[in-house]
Amino acid sequence: MARTTTTTRRRCRPSLRLLTGASLAALLLVAGCGGKVGSVDKAGGPVTAAPINLKMANTRGEEAQPFLDELAKISGGALQLTAEPAFEEATTSTEADALHAVQSGQADIAFVPTRAYPFVGVKSFDALMAPMLIDGMELQHQVINDSLVSEMLDGVKSAGFAGIGVLPGPIRVPDGISRSLLGPETYSGARIAYNPSSVGKQSLEALGAIPVEEAFDGNDVSGFDGLELQASAVGANEYDQVVRSITANVGLWPRPIGIAANAGSWTKLTDTQRGWLVQAAKDAVADAVTLQSSTEDIANMCRRNKVKIISASEDQIAELRRAFTRVYDSLRSDQMTASYLDRIQAVKDRLGSTESGQPIDCAALTGRPTSTKSPSDSSASRLDGNYVLSYTEKELAEWEPNEDPVPENWGEFRLVLDHGRFASTQYNVQACTWFHGTYTLTGTTLEMTVTGGGGKAPTDSGVKQGEVFAYRVSLYHDSMKWSPVPDAISPSGYTVKPWHRDTGKPSAGYLDKHCRPPAGWNR
Repeated sequence: MARTTTTTRRRCRPSLRLLTGASLAALLLVAGCGGKVGSVDKAGGPVTAAPINLKMANTRGEEAQPFLDELAKISGGALQLTAEPAFEEATTSTEADALHAVQSGQADIAFVPTRAYPFVGVKSFDALMAPMLIDGMELQHQVINDSLVSEMLDGVKSAGFAGIGVLPGPIRVPDGISRSLLGPETYSGARIAYNPSSVGKQSLEALGAIPVEEAFDGNDVSGFDGLELQASAVGANEYDQVVRSITANVGLWPRPIGIAANAGSWTKLTDTQRGWLVQAAKDAVADAVTLQSSTEDIANMCRRNKVKIISASEDQIAELRRAFTRVYDSLRSDQMTASYLDRIQAVKDRLGSTESGQPIDCAALTGRPTSTKSPSDSSASRLDGNYVLSYTEKELAEWEPNEDPVPENWGEFRLVLDHGRFASTQYNVQACTWFHGTYTLTGTTLEMTVTGGGGKAPTDSGVKQGEVFAYRVSLYHDSMKWSPVPDAISPSGYTVKPWHRDTGKPSAGYLDKHCRPPAGWNR
C-alpha cells in the first residue's frame, strides 16, 4: 500500500506538478511573456495568456518538489517547469549530460548537484565539496542562506548559464563493505564507489583509496570495498544487503543542488519571471532541509538494524583531516575558492558546529536499545499469523474524503507476521503490490520497518525502503484493529477496517498469488 496519511501520499518517483482545472483557469488571467497582469481587451474582458513552460533537466527527481511548489505559489502557475525524461535514468554521465543540454539550449533549467558543474567549466562551487568542512545539515543550511552562495552562483555566467539558487542535499558518509572505514589506513587500496566529482575523487585519493565512478541507483556494488553515499540511499537501494557498516559521524561532504538557467532562455524572461525563479529557490531551502534530514536517515538505519552504525574516534577524525590537507592546498590555489573556504569556516565557527567526531548513539536516536539478535532469532509474538483485510475504492474514499483514491490503496490486503518479519500484498483488477520488512511489538505498539517492495503500481505509489510505520494494536479473538500512533507515521488505509486472522501457521503461501514478494523475506 502507498504510504498515505489524511493529507500526504508518497510516490516512488513523482512527476513534476502542472496545474490543471480551476487552478489553470485562474492562472490564465496572469500574463505570459508579453502580457500584463490584469490586462483587458477592447471589450473589457481579461486577456488570457497561456502559462510559460520551460524544460528542466532534473537529475534528482522528487528533490525538485520544494522548488516547484514554491514556484507555483509565487507565480500563480504562470511559470511552469516540465522535466525532460532523458535525465531520469542515472548513469555516471547523466549529471554532466544534463548541464551540457542546458548549456546548449536543449533544455532551459538545470537541477543538478553542484559537484557536476566543474565538468562544464564552473569551479565556483568547489568549496562546498571541501572534505569534512560542511559536515552537517544545519551548517549546510546556514551556508546556503549566506551571501557567499549568491557570489558562487555568479560563477556560472562564464559557462553560459544564469544562476538561480542552491538547495541543500544529503551529507555523504563512508559505507564499509569489505572493511569498516574509519581512519586513513582503512581506506588504503580500497576501491570506493563514488558519484563523479573532481573534488570527491581528489579527496578519496588523498586517503589512499582507489575511487571508482558509480551511478548507484540500485546497481550492484558488491564488488567494491566501500561507498561514498548518504545513509538513506544505502537503505533505498537495498545496499544494506552488502554494506556492513556506516561511519555515521564522518560527514565527508554535502551533495547540494545547483539550479541554473540557459543564458539565452534567461534573457527571454521578464524581470518578474526571473524574480519568481530566484525567490522560489530561496523559499524552498527550508523544506529541502527537512527533506534531506540526515539525522532521521541514520535513525531509520538504526531501526532497520541490518547495518552496523559505527563512529570514528577523535584520533581517527584528526588523522582524516590531516590527510585532507593536500586537498585544501589544491583548493586554496584558487583565490576565489580560498575566500569561500574561509567564509564557510567562519559560518561554522559562529554556529559552533562540531558534527564530525560526535559519536552516534542508535539508542538515543530511536528511543530504544539496538537489538543484538536478528529478527529470525526472535520468539514468536502473540500477533504472529495470517491476516486478510478488504475494502472497496468507494469505502476508501469515504474513509479518506480529502484524498483521491489510487489503485494501490484499495482491494484485498493479505498480511503475514512471522517471528519478527512481515510481508503484505495488495490486489485488485488495476494494481497488485507487495512489500516486506521486520517488525517489533512493544506492549500494544506495532512498529514495522520496510526493507523491500514492488509489484504492479499504476500510479507509482509505494512505500520507501527504510520507512518505519507504527500502529496501536488491539487483538480480540480473530479480529485485529490498528489505530494511529501520535507523532508517528501510520498510513490510514490499514485502519479502515479490522484485520481478520485466518487459521494456520504463518505461511508465505498465504500471500496473494498474483504478486508475492521474493522468496526468503521471512528468513
